[in-house]
Amino acid sequence: MRLFIRPSRRARNWRRSFVAVGCLSLGCLSLGAAVAQPATPTQAQAGKPPTAAAQAGQDLPEVKPPSAALNDLASQLDKTPDVIVAEVAGTPITLGMVAEGMRSLPAVWGSAPSREVFDFVLTGLVNMRVLALKATQLGIDKDPVARRRVEMAADRELASALMKNVTDAKLTDKALQEQYDKDFAGKAGPEEVWLRVIGANSKASAEAALAAIEGGMDFASAVREFSHDPTKDAGGDLGYVTAESLPEELRAVAFALPPGQMSAYPLQSNGFWYILEVEGRRRRPPPPIKDVAKQLKDEISVDAARDYILRTRDGTTIKIYGPAGVGAGETTAKPSQ
Repeated sequence: MRLFIRPSRRARNWRRSFVAVGCLSLGCLSLGAAVAQPATPTQAQAGKPPTAAAQAGQDLPEVKPPSAALNDLASQLDKTPDVIVAEVAGTPITLGMVAEGMRSLPAVWGSAPSREVFDFVLTGLVNMRVLALKATQLGIDKDPVARRRVEMAADRELASALMKNVTDAKLTDKALQEQYDKDFAGKAGPEEVWLRVIGANSKASAEAALAAIEGGMDFASAVREFSHDPTKDAGGDLGYVTAESLPEELRAVAFALPPGQMSAYPLQSNGFWYILEVEGRRRRPPPPIKDVAKQLKDEISVDAARDYILRTRDGTTIKIYGPAGVGAGETTAKPSQ
């Protein structure tokens, strides 16, 4: 819909963004598997109309979104994470490692056959281990930069695992309900107006529409004759909209008009000249808890992580020396707590 502000454009090609993370990704290390498109999604995932069997009411298997299917596959492998599925120079690669690799894949891989996903990830893990062992043989593991990065990666993964344990423990049904009561329960939602529009392709055309309505033409007829906005086929009816969903040029007028009133002059936005008519006004009721569950969980997780970090820091000896630091043999810098 031309009238509404569009979100930013996302990447058109998942493979481009996948390979862009660097040649140590599973994509590059799988030697060509990444450039092969995963199996075509099922008919339901592709958004095609139902088959005759479906229309006839026959039972069809539930189709999960690709991200959920990928996570389910990884969870199945995690039931026996210590099973060894490959060895590289005597070092094991396990099902648990493959499961972690699957979780790093783009969601589109959830549409591929499970064996295809397994082989793709395992190939990448084997190649990564081969290169890591070779790097050790060449002494790269002793390189100061490489060692720093390994230490930082270990810190990052351990901290991440700890935070997951901390936040998961806080995500109870009781905590979810309490957060919902705090954020939403008993509070009115945003104001909405029921809006109809004429989007003319010139100011003169919009003024002609306005004059025609003032001369007795009904709004729906004026839409058919003067509007070029994509809402024309719906009679210019946008339904109930919030202020945030409207361009700034239309927002103030739309929410200042009382129900049954029309804008007194054309408003320019997104290449059109608009005439607005407000059909109704209301407050959106609070959303059901299931619709905001992710938002609530994110808030609980952030609060839990922040509190845990602060408590843990308070119980740890920390010396911060600033950019100058403390070099070898130097002890005169004054730490700040």
